[in-house]
Amino acid sequence: MKQISFAQAEHQNKKKVTRRERFLTQMDALVPWQRLIDALSPSYFPNAAGKRGRPPIGLERMLRIYFLQQWYALADEALEDAIYDSQAMRDFIGIDLAIESVPDATIVAAAPSTKNKAKQRDPAMKQTKKGNQWFFGMKAHIGVDAVTGLTHSVAATSANVADVTMTGALVRDDDKRVYGDAGYTGMGKYLNEEKDAPNSRCCVAAKRGTIKKMEGSPRKTLLLAFEKAKASIRAKEEHPFHVIKNLFGYRKVRYKGLAKNQAQLFTLFALGNLVLARRCEGDADGVSVS
Repeated sequence: MKQISFAQAEHQNKKKVTRRERFLTQMDALVPWQRLIDALSPSYFPNAAGKRGRPPIGLERMLRIYFLQQWYALADEALEDAIYDSQAMRDFIGIDLAIESVPDATIVAAAPSTKNKAKQRDPAMKQTKKGNQWFFGMKAHIGVDAVTGLTHSVAATSANVADVTMTGALVRDDDKRVYGDAGYTGMGKYLNEEKDAPNSRCCVAAKRGTIKKMEGSPRKTLLLAFEKAKASIRAKEEHPFHVIKNLFGYRKVRYKGLAKNQAQLFTLFALGNLVLARRCEGDADGVSVS
């Protein structure tokens, strides 16, 4: 039996379980480690011989380090410092500082700024206006299960791409209903549906201006109740964004180009699903898009 260090013994004997410890313990139990290892092993080529360069690091350990980086929105060097400072993180990774050091946490080279050598902004990112404010960057489009609230489709585009044009990439063939906000008006044609088809799957929010113009009547009251019901379903797609923005701290892109940022979004929303999965019940029969 392996003997624990004094730091580990002191950490285990403390009276309070921190939120970080509780969270990492839950994630350790929820992440399908073996399935991920089996899927990624053919593409993972560390310095197996270990004769030149740095010693090889196992795939599972690097996955754990990478997930910590996503959960806590840490840069490479900041993550290494955090692992040295946090016993909870070291336990999650399986590192004993008494016999080994923290691996180099570099996974993918990070862009140092928004400009390249030609003094230009990232050509894959574009500018768009939301309300009265202009933004430069990218959009994350997601398809969320209407029952469980779990993300099943993710696509990244520049910020100036209209939401409705990405409908086809977010909806599954077996979805019975598709819910979207007013920005998805006309999404039926992107699902190969005829305009005003009676069997349409699309449930798009009515524009506010249209409802405001209506005079008070039972029809308007019924329409408002209907819109409220649709909005309660669409709200499911806000939960994944809450997780990756507020819990994981993802608010700015880290890499240049859409390919690397989309790869990070896949990881973030997959990890976000694990956080949300603890409260999921029922079977899926619809989708909400954003």
